[in-house]
Amino acid sequence: MDSPLRFVCRLGVVFRVLIEAPTGCWLIDCNGPSPPFFAANLDSYERVPAPESWISEQTMTPAQEARLQMIQPLLDCDDCISDKTLRYKMAAEAAQQHQTTTRRILRLYYRYLATGRLTQKRTQQASKSNHMIEQAIRRYYFGAKRLSLRAAYEMMLLEDYVGPDGQLESDAPTWSQFRHYYDKGYHKDPQKIIAREGLTKYQRDHRPAWGSSAGWRSQPGSYQMDATQADIYLVSRADRSVVVGRPYIYLAVDTATHLIAGVYVGYSCDETAVMACIAQAASDKVEYCARYGIEITPEQWPSAGMPSEIITDQGREFFGPRMSELCRGTGLKF
Repeated sequence: MDSPLRFVCRLGVVFRVLIEAPTGCWLIDCNGPSPPFFAANLDSYERVPAPESWISEQTMTPAQEARLQMIQPLLDCDDCISDKTLRYKMAAEAAQQHQTTTRRILRLYYRYLATGRLTQKRTQQASKSNHMIEQAIRRYYFGAKRLSLRAAYEMMLLEDYVGPDGQLESDAPTWSQFRHYYDKGYHKDPQKIIAREGLTKYQRDHRPAWGSSAGWRSQPGSYQMDATQADIYLVSRADRSVVVGRPYIYLAVDTATHLIAGVYVGYSCDETAVMACIAQAASDKVEYCARYGIEITPEQWPSAGMPSEIITDQGREFFGPRMSELCRGTGLKF
């Protein structure tokens, strides 16, 4: 190379002059390393100082020394700059020798010619990885196929980070990086949740709840009721080797005071369970606890009688014929 450290600029883009000849010059872009190209003359280019990557000190790590050894044959042959066929041939030979891909060899070669370094700046590499992750999440996780997050990660690797020989590239993001990017909150936008899970699921589980539930109803007598399946398995009393299932737990909680007014635990998940929970909420708690050998005073669980309204998540078990009949007979509102 006749002028290895000469740099020129045009339209804000800095180029390194690799070879100067009577007919023109071979240049390479310093901002985004890419294959060298030929310019007939440099009259429209402005000479500029060396970029920061060529001035700042750098420590050669063992990993960087190994990368430099991969591309050293191409660096020693100036003809690789101007001869594309020779360049690809030597890159393929180096790839075979070091058990990597031709594309990786060429990428290291172009980067070293343009920046004098064998690795990208961390910010540039992170920006590229984030862009790939963003595309994969939008295309596969929030796309029509609605793949799992792990499947979206694997599809990204197959499309963007696997070379022609089927080997995974060294700069591929890890699963932890992919999951961390997702968990940072970039994909908590309501429209993306609706696209993935549907409007009903968003309104029930993800939409923001503003204010305080205690201030929503200032007077006792307005119950909120919901159910969940317990995280335990029950066994038969007669034969403990027989698993009989997981129970459902229904709770009726007073909105104003947060007092648990009623509870039901059983295998039903229908109108029967709702009616049992309401009946327990209306019963005398002293008598209820006495049935299980627990003695309390009325002040310890001051809840008895029917509520004025019950607020639910619009589950189908709250809107059956028996519930309609209860509402008509007692004036209860659902």
